[in-house]
Amino acid sequence: MGLSLHRRLSERWRAPAYITATYPTRHITLLLGEEDTLPNFRLDQTTCPADAQGFFRRQRGQVFAQFYVPQVFPAAHATQAWALVPGCGHNETCMFGSVQFAAAWKGAGAGSA
Repeated sequence: MGLSLHRRLSERWRAPAYITATYPTRHITLLLGEEDTLPNFRLDQTTCPADAQGFFRRQRGQVFAQFYVPQVFPAAHATQAWALVPGCGHNETCMFGSVQFAAAWKGAGAGSA
């Protein structure tokens, strides 16, 4: 089911050429709050496709970083990273004050969790 859904979505939506050309070359660090684990918080996303992506934001971010990006943009592994931010939920103040954010902002990269 997941693969056929992926194919159907791929056929319906194609990223503009400038995105597919430039996204893999951009230096991006995806920061995920370690405590961002409220299930489907305010999203009302309890359908099978939504749950297949993860039951909460942190899981969805991990699926995006570990599986979607490498599959769709294989060259992005050289320029993109992700990190869990300990003690943070869905809170920008906590994230922006983290060591992981400071490392990413300075260009050191947060590395992969």
